[in-house]
Amino acid sequence: MKKGSIALTAGALAFMTGCATTSFEPPNWVYEAWSKDGVATERVKAEMRDCGYNDVNSANDLSKAEASQAEACMKAKGFELDLSSYRPHNCYGNAPYLCKRLWGGQAPQAVEVKPSTD
Repeated sequence: MKKGSIALTAGALAFMTGCATTSFEPPNWVYEAWSKDGVATERVKAEMRDCGYNDVNSANDLSKAEASQAEACMKAKGFELDLSSYRPHNCYGNAPYLCKRLWGGQAPQAVEVKPSTD
């Protein structure tokens, strides 16, 4: 093999490996998305339950209104919500309700892209 072919193959492999590692990274559980300085995970879960979350992992048992109230309660207690782990490529199936919240109450949908004929 020539040097150019080896470099091209190595580059393609590195690119594919990078894509594979990020595309299968699941979003955080809902209790992992809530944080407050100095508050341990078990306390976060307890505060979430106090605010109306029954399922602190996915919270898929809450209606849209209940989820909104639970979020407002957590924010009133000084917690911050980090949505950075929720992306279209990892929000599918039985993903936490925060995935649906980001896409207008629905799971993100793939949209067919057609090439321009111009």
